[in-house]
Amino acid sequence: MTWMHPVFYGPSLLSLAMFLAFIGSFILFQIITNRSEITASENIADKNSVAIKTAITLSIVLLIISLVISISINLYVLTALVIASGLILLLDIVIKKASLLKYIILSLIAGIVVISGGLAVEPKFVMTLPGPILPALFTMIFLIINEIISDIKNIEQDSKRNIKTLPNIIGIPKSLITIILLFVAFVVITLAIVLAGWFGTAFKIITVYIIDLPIMVLLILIWGNPTRRMLTIGSITFKIAWILSMIAFLII
Repeated sequence: MTWMHPVFYGPSLLSLAMFLAFIGSFILFQIITNRSEITASENIADKNSVAIKTAITLSIVLLIISLVISISINLYVLTALVIASGLILLLDIVIKKASLLKYIILSLIAGIVVISGGLAVEPKFVMTLPGPILPALFTMIFLIINEIISDIKNIEQDSKRNIKTLPNIIGIPKSLITIILLFVAFVVITLAIVLAGWFGTAFKIITVYIIDLPIMVLLILIWGNPTRRMLTIGSITFKIAWILSMIAFLII
């Protein structure tokens, strides 16, 4: 949708730069997370040494290309891309040493990606309302909710690996209450936007009647019966809800 007008060439290039930067960053992230397994045995290390060198080379090339593209847009975009890539590489340390921080880091990465679209068009309007900060906030909320749901589903595996996620620390019932509170925050924000009249009727219909009310009912059902099946349904529903919330911003 962004190539049709010259003012949106920046976001188009940004999408490509972010795509390449994320691939390069995640390649390095996988190398970092698997380094102990690879170095545990000489045979394994020998077999994987060439593949690792190739992967590192590929990731560096992709990151360089993404940086060149971002520089061609503006320095704000370059800064956002570097920060997002750096946060991805921090995830390995955070998950092992301070796993609760992963919720903040993941949400920051998601928020930066959305806000960088505004940086590519007009940086000085990024923090004004309404603007990129609203879809970024929605994205951050939905990402944290989905991450908590995923951690609830994987609580046994995380316990065995000694990874202290939110459900491991405060338990499943309180984690579900946290999810409900996060979604209540989303509902409050959507109602505030509707009352402010920043967007049209389509935004109200999608956010209030299609997202807010049905998901509140679903969350109550999940809270009362937090089975793996119900959690899976909730995870899928929140992903769809995030997509619908982004569509709500686009329809005027």
